[in-house]
Amino acid sequence: MKSSQRVFKTLGKFARLDKNLKGLFLDWTRGQRFRDKDLLHLAHGLKGLKPLQKLTLEFGYGEEITDKGLCYLMKGLTRLCVLKSFSLDLDWFDDISDAGLHCTSRAIKRMVFLKDIRLCLAELPQVTDKGLYKLNRSLNRRIKLENVTLMPPKCSKMTDISLASLRFQKLISLRQLYLKFDYWKQLTEKGIILMTQGLYKLPNLQTLKLKFWQCAELRDEGLHYIWEMMNNLPSLQRVTLEFVKCWRISDAAFDDMNKTLKCLALVEKLRIKFYDCLEITDHGLFDLCKALEKGVSLQNICVSFRCEGSSRLHEKAYSSEKDWR
Repeated sequence: MKSSQRVFKTLGKFARLDKNLKGLFLDWTRGQRFRDKDLLHLAHGLKGLKPLQKLTLEFGYGEEITDKGLCYLMKGLTRLCVLKSFSLDLDWFDDISDAGLHCTSRAIKRMVFLKDIRLCLAELPQVTDKGLYKLNRSLNRRIKLENVTLMPPKCSKMTDISLASLRFQKLISLRQLYLKFDYWKQLTEKGIILMTQGLYKLPNLQTLKLKFWQCAELRDEGLHYIWEMMNNLPSLQRVTLEFVKCWRISDAAFDDMNKTLKCLALVEKLRIKFYDCLEITDHGLFDLCKALEKGVSLQNICVSFRCEGSSRLHEKAYSSEKDWR
């Protein structure tokens, strides 16, 4: 019997010994080779942990895991009736498709006490807009959520349609939100409009992190909608924005920042990064820093710029006396 199977079967015995276990962290990111049957054994073990309130699962490269195995695992999670915190990392699973995400979304719908969720779906090349749409819809129904971290698959297939399902207005308890979009080559300002419409006027959102890496079609108009959305979040205190290799962003992206930042009276920490955005020049950087200096009540500001291989922008950084890093 493989060592991974022994571990999963032992988990079931351990569950019977400690029926009051509240938290469990399982890390299989160090090269173990898994199959669908391994996840079936894991699911059987989790069924005995009904009092579990916090669960973290991290998987590495799963070349032999398919939708069937992920569905096994998700069915086991539906037995965890009082789960409040759930984290799932799928590093690289070539054979998981929309069907696997549909099983995941159904499991999340049954987590009625869920407050914290983290989904890192780094490399799922078979997943399309349809699968991510279903997953986002399941998050929209968990009205008790306070912290949401969503890292959709790093995939050039993803389009603006995926963002249409980010409708979080009902999540009135949401305090922290972290979204990362990596290598979404077809993401445009239309997708940003759809996303910001779903995040408008969240009454208790205090921390917002948005990261856009290698979104080649993202333009200045998209950033304008982000500034406007921030302007309509009344409790916002901490903001992180990152734009890496978004080559169509230019100096025009900073035109409305001065007006928007005047309305961010409660913001305590602001961090903005523009790395390798080739159309941004020193002129745009100057306008942004000037807007930050005009009476904005920010205790901690850090704005970083870096551009390799371009003479249009010198590496610069602006920070307040209390640099936030």
